[in-house]
Amino acid sequence: MYKFFLRKHIYRSLETKEFGCSAKIEVELPFIPFVGLHINAGGCSNEVTFLEWSTESKSFYCLVDDTGPEKYDCSYEFVKNILEDDGWQLSGDTKAGLFPNE
Repeated sequence: MYKFFLRKHIYRSLETKEFGCSAKIEVELPFIPFVGLHINAGGCSNEVTFLEWSTESKSFYCLVDDTGPEKYDCSYEFVKNILEDDGWQLSGDTKAGLFPNE
C-alpha cells in the first residue's frame, strides 16, 4: 500500500477565489497515485491536480481540486463542517503548503 496525503483549498467563494482555509486527509492506495486520478476519500470525490513524493516521509502529497460553497450550493461554514465530519483536518485561515508540516 502507498501512503499519501490529500490537500485541498477551501474558498469562501470559488467565483472570486476568496481563500478560506486548507484541509488535508491521509489515504492509502494499492497503487501509486497520478495526476487526474479521482479519489473518493473523506466523503467526496477529489481529482488529483498536483503530485509530489517526499523522500523524507516516504509519502506522496497530492493537491486536489479546490472546493467552495458554490460547488455544493451551501455556505462556507457548512462546507468546512462537512469536511471535518468526514475526517479532513482544517489548517486555519492561511494557505498551507503541500506538506503536512508547512
